Amino acid sequence: MVRVPIPERRLMPRRVWPGLLVLFAWMLVPAPAWACTCGGGMPPCQQLWMGGEESAPVVFEGTVVSIAQEEEPTPNGRYLYRKVTFQDSRGWIGEASGWVTTGMSDADCGYPFEVGRRYVVHATRNAATGALRTGVCNQTRPVEQATELLSYLRGLQQPSSGGSIFGRVTLDQDRFSVAAPSESSRRPLEGVSVYVSGQVERSVLTDADGRYRFDGLPRGEYEVRTEFPSRPELSGQLSTGGRPLRLAHAHACARLDVSYAVNGVISGSLVDSDGNAVPSTIVEIRLEVPLQKDQPHYGITPTDALGRFEFRRLPAGRYVVGVNLQRGPGLQSPWAPARSDPPVVELDEGELRVLSPIVVRRREP
Repeated sequence: MVRVPIPERRLMPRRVWPGLLVLFAWMLVPAPAWACTCGGGMPPCQQLWMGGEESAPVVFEGTVVSIAQEEEPTPNGRYLYRKVTFQDSRGWIGEASGWVTTGMSDADCGYPFEVGRRYVVHATRNAATGALRTGVCNQTRPVEQATELLSYLRGLQQPSSGGSIFGRVTLDQDRFSVAAPSESSRRPLEGVSVYVSGQVERSVLTDADGRYRFDGLPRGEYEVRTEFPSRPELSGQLSTGGRPLRLAHAHACARLDVSYAVNGVISGSLVDSDGNAVPSTIVEIRLEVPLQKDQPHYGITPTDALGRFEFRRLPAGRYVVGVNLQRGPGLQSPWAPARSDPPVVELDEGELRVLSPIVVRRREP
């Protein structure tokens, strides 16, 4: 979220009551609501070992007997939290605990425990205080909803044949949605070569559902890459951004999905009326006919020091490219609206299209 500062307004001394009314109205405006955001989708075999075996979490099973509100002083006031006490605890990883802390609500990731209900609790330990904390982003859940987690925990008592890396390769067919692509917009890609390298090197082809899997992997760091030579117009992108994967435990796993998209490219540059490069200026691109009329923009990118810009991973279509196409000039971009020539760019599937320089003219604020 970007916060835009609002210039201070001085109230005229003779207008005390209007000033008080403005202040009172400001006080009535509700404060912004904050919610906890989690990067979901991780299986237990991945999330439990994210910190490495040396920083293993505490996982236990127990029945809630009480929930109390606690507070701690902080430099900015006080910190409120809930202390949840358990009985009949059973340890799965680490020693069973009689209590954990959690947030007050979903806004600070607090887990909604209920007195009398039995849970499998996945908690992390505070290095400074030793206290255990859990929340909605952990694997904590009621016993009756923890089938996958309990199955994995029972498997920890058996010898391991090694870790696993698995995932799914899909084609993103909804590149113009403002929201994240939905599962329905992703088509599985069969026959993509997936390679894993690290402690061992292996390769496999994705199945009809776009899935791949490597089992029996020793602990260590691994890199995954994909190749799809039969579809050169496509380019793949790892969900980790290319960072190595770490299997920190003999029973650990890592899920890595790969999203392919049509690799069309539109590039060009911005120059002023004297032919000089225009750096650090936002260039916009959208479909000629937006899929969502109230949110027509597909993407933006800044020009580099030489005034150049580039949009990648574009499907075939008809695009509008330019500067200040919707909002017009501003302090950060004092240029009159300008479009590329031609005003609508037709891009074939997998095409690389280099546009003529777009000439922008400064407009005074």
